[in-house]
Amino acid sequence: SPHHIDCASGFRALAELHYENRHYAKARDVSLRGLAWLQERRERGHESLSQVGLGLRLMLAKSLRRLGNLDEAEAQFQALAGWVSEGEIGFGELCGSLPTSIHQQSLRGIALVAVERGDLDAAMSQYERILGKASLGRAKAEHWAHADYGWLLYRRGDPVTSDLEQARVHLEKAIEVAEEEGGCATDSQIAEHRYRL
Repeated sequence: SPHHIDCASGFRALAELHYENRHYAKARDVSLRGLAWLQERRERGHESLSQVGLGLRLMLAKSLRRLGNLDEAEAQFQALAGWVSEGEIGFGELCGSLPTSIHQQSLRGIALVAVERGDLDAAMSQYERILGKASLGRAKAEHWAHADYGWLLYRRGDPVTSDLEQARVHLEKAIEVAEEEGGCATDSQIAEHRYRL
């Protein structure tokens, strides 16, 4: 029963399952319960399990965005982006996600909130942060970063800045990264990249 979960990774797995099934309110509630469980554990003097906590907080922020609580979601994403500093990149696996992934997902969350508010420039600047670090070799950009940015360029469609050509380049890169050996992209994500291209 979900009411008898006694490990943080269990809360996280259940929250992710609800999220993938589009049960965003349930994903939010399970994330909050998992974070409360971690807080109680900390207060009793146990190790903090901060890596799992970051994963739960990311799931909470993503669920809040899907539920339309944009201000609250943005605050959570911004806090996460700040906590997962560049110093933690390379820290090791984070329950199946690297810290770089949590950091990039946080920036993506801020960008998606901006898109929902109609502020494409603010959204593009977040993707440019991810892609800029990747071009400097500081952290590899995930496939969705190229795809999301390419789609924003397509939507802007400014001929002066050759947006459409750049959109094509980024969408092709998204497919290339998504199809790399050992990648975590799903068939449906790759299909969406191809459709947009």
